[in-house]
Amino acid sequence: MPQVPEYNRQVRLNGTPQPYQNYRLTEDMFGGGQAKALSNMGGGLNNLANAALKISEQIDDAKMLEMSNQIDQWEQDNLYNKDTGYYYKNGKDAVGKSGEIMKNFDDFVQEYKSKNKISPFNQSRMNSMIQNKKSRIYAGVNAHDVKQTGIWAETESQVGLDNAIKGMVNARNNPTIMQTQLNNAMKIIEWQGEMQNLDPDTIEAMKKQAKSSAYCSVLDSYISEGSLKAGEFFEQHKDEIDSKNHARYIGTIKNEETKYQARDLAEQIVSSSVSQEEAIQKAEAIQDIELSDMTVSRIKRHYSDQEHFRDLAEREALNGFYTKAVQAAQTGGVLSYDDIPDNIDPNIKLSLMNYINTKGQPETDNQVWETLYNMSVNNAQGFAKEDLNKYRGYLSDGEYKNFLKKQQDIQAGDYYTTIKDDDKMIKDALKAMRLTSDGKTASAFSEIRAMTRELEARRGRKITDAELQNITNSLGYKGDDGVQLYKQLERGMAQRAGFIRDVINDFTYYQSKHNGEMPPDAEKLKIINNRLNQKVQEKKTYAQQRVDGLKSNAITMRNIAYTTPRPNEQKVLTYFADNQIPEIGSQLGLNLTVTSRFRDQAGSKHREGRAADVSMSEHSAQNRIRIYEKLLSLPTVQAIGTSDPVILTRFAGNRKIVDERRYDKQHGTNHVNHAHVTLINANPARPAAPVNIVSRNNVYSF
Repeated sequence: MPQVPEYNRQVRLNGTPQPYQNYRLTEDMFGGGQAKALSNMGGGLNNLANAALKISEQIDDAKMLEMSNQIDQWEQDNLYNKDTGYYYKNGKDAVGKSGEIMKNFDDFVQEYKSKNKISPFNQSRMNSMIQNKKSRIYAGVNAHDVKQTGIWAETESQVGLDNAIKGMVNARNNPTIMQTQLNNAMKIIEWQGEMQNLDPDTIEAMKKQAKSSAYCSVLDSYISEGSLKAGEFFEQHKDEIDSKNHARYIGTIKNEETKYQARDLAEQIVSSSVSQEEAIQKAEAIQDIELSDMTVSRIKRHYSDQEHFRDLAEREALNGFYTKAVQAAQTGGVLSYDDIPDNIDPNIKLSLMNYINTKGQPETDNQVWETLYNMSVNNAQGFAKEDLNKYRGYLSDGEYKNFLKKQQDIQAGDYYTTIKDDDKMIKDALKAMRLTSDGKTASAFSEIRAMTRELEARRGRKITDAELQNITNSLGYKGDDGVQLYKQLERGMAQRAGFIRDVINDFTYYQSKHNGEMPPDAEKLKIINNRLNQKVQEKKTYAQQRVDGLKSNAITMRNIAYTTPRPNEQKVLTYFADNQIPEIGSQLGLNLTVTSRFRDQAGSKHREGRAADVSMSEHSAQNRIRIYEKLLSLPTVQAIGTSDPVILTRFAGNRKIVDERRYDKQHGTNHVNHAHVTLINANPARPAAPVNIVSRNNVYSF
C-alpha cells in the first residue's frame, strides 16, 4: 500500500527516522554578531585615530604659537632692550652688526626647532611664520645698520675735517703744510660722499663750505694774536671765504690794524715822555680820531699797570717791614733805618722812620687821623682799599687797630639796607608830597633805593632813619620853574649810568664843608641841575661825535644788510645773536648764551623774528650790570624786558628797560634769569655799492 510522507520527521544517518525539530536560525548563529562587534570596534578605532590626530594638531599649533612668542621675546631682548638691544646701539657700536644679529636669530630658531619637533605637515606652516617674522626683523636691523654706518661715517668725517682744520691753524705760517692739510680735508669729504652716495654737486658744495670754514679758522687765529698777516691772508683767500663773513672780517681786520698801529705809537710815545700827562697830550694830538683814542687808551693802561705793580711791590715791602717789627718786639730786637725798604714813596719812608724813632709806639698824628676818618665816612670804598701800613707810623696801636676793624667791616659789606615797596615812612612821605600815582611812586622808590645804596657805600654803614627821611622828603621840593626834585633825578638817571653816584659825591662834598650837615633841598636841587647841565669837556667836538655815531650806526646797518637771516628770523636778529652777542662776550670775557630766538608765540616779538632771550642766571650781579650796559648801547636794541631788581634799580629811568614783574606775576614767567631783548624792526636789503654815510634828518642812506 502506498506510503504517505510524514512531516516533522528527520532521517538519522543510519536511516533511523527521528522526530522533526523546528529551529529559528539567525545571522548571529553564523558569526554575524562577531562581525558587528568587529565593525563597531573599527569605528571606535577610527574615532580614536581622529582624536589623536586632532591632539597632534593642537600640539603643533601650540608649538608654533610658542615659537612666535619666543621670537617676539627674542626681538625684545636683542633689539629693544635699553641696555643691550641693537636698536639702542649707535654709531660705531652698531656698524656691521646686522649679520651677527641675524645669525643669532637663526641659531635661536634652529635650537628651538631641534627641541620641539612637529609633524611634517605643519613644518611648512611654522617655516612660513618664521620667515615672515625674520623678513620684518631683517628689514629693521639692516635699516639701523645702514643708518648708523652713515652716522659713523659722518662723525668720523667731521672729526677728520676738524683735525685737518686744526692742522691748518697750527701750520698757519707754513703754506706747504697748510695745503697738505687742506688736501686731506677734501679727500675726507670725497670719502664721505661715496659712503653716503651723494651726488657730485653736493660733494662740491661740501668742499666749498669746508674750505671757507678752514680759511676762517686760520683768519680768526691771526686776528686773535693781533697779527698783521690777517689782512694779507684775507685778501689772498677772500674769494674762497663765504661772502656773508666778508663785512665782519673787513671791519675786524681794519680794527686790528689800527690796534697794532696804536700799540706801536703808544710804546714810542711812552718811551719819549717824562710823565703820563705829557704822553696823553701827544696821543691826543694825533689827527685820526679812532687811532688817537686807541693810543690814549693804551697809554693809560700802561701807566695804570705800572702803578698797580708799584703798589703791589710797595704793599709787599711794607708788610715785610712790619713783620720784622713784630719779630723785633717779640725778641727784644731793635729796628734801624737800614730796615726801611728802598722801593717805597718818600712820604711813607718818613712814616716808617717815625715808627722806628718811637720804638714802635708812635702817638697819633691828628692830621693823619682826620684824613683817614674823613675817608672812612665819606669815601668808604676808597678807604677799604687803602693800605693802612702807610700811616702806621703816625697812629697809636689802638687807633691803627680801630681803623683796621673799620676797614674789615666795610669790606664785608653787611650794612646795605633793603628798601621795601611797603615801607610805611616812605609811603606816608610820598603821599604827603602827592607822589602817589604808579609812575611817580615807582620813580621815587627807585631814586630812594639808588641814593640809599650810594650813601651807604660812601660811608660804609647803614643809613640812619633821619638820613633816609631827609632824602625822601626832598623829592617833592619844587624849584623856581615848578619842576620837582624827583623829576630832575629821573632825568639824570635816564641820561646815563652813575648819575646818582655823582650827585651823592657832591652831597658828600657839601657835608665836608658844612660840619657833616646834609645840603638843604634848594642846594640839593642846585647840585642836581648842575650835574644835568654839566658840559663834559672832551677832545672830540660834538660834530665829530655825531659823525662817529652816524658812522658806527651805518656800519652796523650795512653789516645787517649783508647778513643771511636764519629761517623765520629778521636779519637784525640773526646779526644780533650770531655777531653782536659773541662780540660782547669777548669784550667782557664772559660766555653769553642766547636761549631763545624765533618761536611761534602769539603776540610775541619772537614770532616777528626780532627778539632774543639772553641767559643771565649764570652771571653775578656785577657782570649782569656790565652786560646790560653793553646791550643798552647797541643801536639794534629797542627794549630789554627784565624782572631783575638789581638791573631795575641800576638802570631806573632808562627808556629801553621794561619792568616785567607784573607780567611775571600774571603769567607765571621768570624774567630774572634772562634778558628779553626786542630788536629794532630792521630787515634792510643788501646795498649794491659801498657804504656812503649821509645825514638827512637822522636817516642813513647807502
